[in-house]
Amino acid sequence: MSENEVTIRIAGSPGGRVIGVIDAERKVFRQTPSFTRELLGAIDADGIVRIEDGQEVGEPIAMIVGTRTTLPALDPSTAKVLGFINDEGEIRPSGSDRVLGIVDGADPVGMAFFALAFRRLQVEVAELETEVRAAKNKYAMRDRLQKRAETLTDSDVLGDVSVLIAQLARLDAEIESESGERLAAKERLATEAESLTESTDWKATGEKYKALFEEWKTVGSAGKEADEALWARFNSARDQFNKRRSADFELRQATRGAAKEKKEAIIAEAEALVAPEQIEYRSVGDKLRALQAQWKEAGSAGRTDDDELWNRLQTITKPFYEARSTQFTANQQAKEALVAKATELAAGTDFNATSNALKALQGEWKAIGTAGREQDEALWQQFRAANNEFFNRKHEVTEHRKQDLGANLVAKADLVRKAQQLRWAPDAFAAANEAKDLQAKWKTIGPVPREKSDDLWKLFRDACDKIFANVQSARNRRESDWNDRMKEAMDRKLEQLGEILRSMDRDQEQLDRLKGQVAAKPSADLDRRIKEIESRIKDKQKRSEQVETSLFEIRDKVHGAVDANERQPAKA
Repeated sequence: MSENEVTIRIAGSPGGRVIGVIDAERKVFRQTPSFTRELLGAIDADGIVRIEDGQEVGEPIAMIVGTRTTLPALDPSTAKVLGFINDEGEIRPSGSDRVLGIVDGADPVGMAFFALAFRRLQVEVAELETEVRAAKNKYAMRDRLQKRAETLTDSDVLGDVSVLIAQLARLDAEIESESGERLAAKERLATEAESLTESTDWKATGEKYKALFEEWKTVGSAGKEADEALWARFNSARDQFNKRRSADFELRQATRGAAKEKKEAIIAEAEALVAPEQIEYRSVGDKLRALQAQWKEAGSAGRTDDDELWNRLQTITKPFYEARSTQFTANQQAKEALVAKATELAAGTDFNATSNALKALQGEWKAIGTAGREQDEALWQQFRAANNEFFNRKHEVTEHRKQDLGANLVAKADLVRKAQQLRWAPDAFAAANEAKDLQAKWKTIGPVPREKSDDLWKLFRDACDKIFANVQSARNRRESDWNDRMKEAMDRKLEQLGEILRSMDRDQEQLDRLKGQVAAKPSADLDRRIKEIESRIKDKQKRSEQVETSLFEIRDKVHGAVDANERQPAKA
């Protein structure tokens, strides 16, 4: 990495994976996990962020003004703010505490990466909309559309994501409206098909069913569940008619005609099986094998008719078998690719990223469909073994990490308690030396649970700040009867504060035990007791703050008296 480059990393730690780079020419790149770079745009000398394809500079999409990123505007003070960067290099979107990433050196130009990332997100949403509108079966893409809309709020970008969410919502509403019209059309066709089941005009009704089916194919999808239910009605009605027609043919023909009619019925049933827009290849294949068995049992209809009927059956079923073979091969290749990816990920050490990647692969696996009985089980065993290898190892590491974090939390909490007690030590100089020792010990203790880290550090830092602030006051303090009385008052307050703090420690220990019990076995009674203790701790916290306020007031009075004495002129 060049010294003149600005590096953007994933949120979580300053040493996280690099996701973006801004070079010395202020060009913005996205860096992939394989360390290749993709040009996103550039920042000019005025802080204007523009799209760039390597040949020409595009339209401005954002401005960097100090530590803020805004929409382009002639007057930056009135421009809509998209996000901020703090002294630690953490970038947050406007109105949110979520950290999008960390910029080494806290250079504000790093915000350009996330502004350009928003433009990439706009392109992605536009491409998704184009794909959906071009799809023959738009309803089948609703789940994907809705899931993408749900995940947009978590996108690591600086921009108005709500506009993109609204864009997808409008598209989803259009699909819903179209599916309603298709539902009504298929309901009409299913009802009409059901009205023909008792007809005895075999030829005309058969032609009518064919016409209804051709119209059915032009309607389009109304949603998988509705399609399947209405198709079941339509197909059931046609099956009833075909069965009645077959039965009638069997009664009218006892010889070759009977066999021919049976085979005609088998052909009609086979045609119905392969007709739906969404075919379950495994179940349909089983049914076609059963029909082939019936074909053999039907007997001969004569060589000429047999050949003609067989050719018709083959013409109907051949596209199905070819499509099934193609689909099974594609599914097998897709699952083999997922097995390879899962095997590669199984050794991952970035547990959060790897967990998400494997879960995404699991979702892809479910969506692929069957590759045939022989291949499915073997591929599944390989895929599951890779997943189990990673998640078992993650569980072991997580358990060890929890134990370490818990021990560190106890150790640092003890340092906080000691530092808070030193704030009121009578010997401020000795207390300061002890505070330095506590600070040195703090640095040797490892991390604590993230949700407690900032609060714990603030308590410790505030306590140390007050200890060191007492040193200067102690140098100027003068002994007097009044000071003795003030000290007695402080001692009483300290004793009162100590009792409150000890009582809070006991309550906290009891609260931690109850939370552990609730985690192991939830209970309404335990929840009630936890709320009572938490309320009691809050009350005692208020009391301790009141006592501390009194202590500071007493201390300020003592300091004020000493300062006043020093300002008095010396008496002759």
